[in-house]
Amino acid sequence: MNTEQIIKALECCYTNDSDDCYNCPYTAESTPEMFCDKKLERDALALIKEQQAQNENLKKENKKLLDENKPLNLRLQTPLSPNQLNTDIYNKNLEAQIKEQEERIKELEAQDTERVKHIQTLNDCRIAAEEQARNANAEIEELRAYNETLQRENKYLRERLAEEAELKEDMEGL
Repeated sequence: MNTEQIIKALECCYTNDSDDCYNCPYTAESTPEMFCDKKLERDALALIKEQQAQNENLKKENKKLLDENKPLNLRLQTPLSPNQLNTDIYNKNLEAQIKEQEERIKELEAQDTERVKHIQTLNDCRIAAEEQARNANAEIEELRAYNETLQRENKYLRERLAEEAELKEDMEGL
């Protein structure tokens, strides 16, 4: 059963009205001799455990994000003193924060540039390897053709030797 069906079944059971049993998603799976409450309890418990696990994962993820952004949060949460309320000082603080963010953006752009160069290098290597493979295949084909030519010449020479040997025997016999 899915979450909505489990919730609807629990709502039907909550009313203690036997007419609601006919609207319960578990009724279709039950026989008159079999009560649905054990299956419903198991499914509800599984749903609760699943949601607890999801909540724990979300808490961990939230804590991780908070920890990663703690320096920024501390700067933003620091209350301004009466002296800092001066517009010029406030603007300088904002400019400093903007400068920090711009430097961080430059760092990230530099990292991206390096990644792009690395990808281009890998692509160039792949292209060179494909070219070498094509050249190697062409050389293999040339060597096969040359080998076939040598085999034909070898066969021809053997046949010629056999014919000369036959002629020599014939001449000796005369």
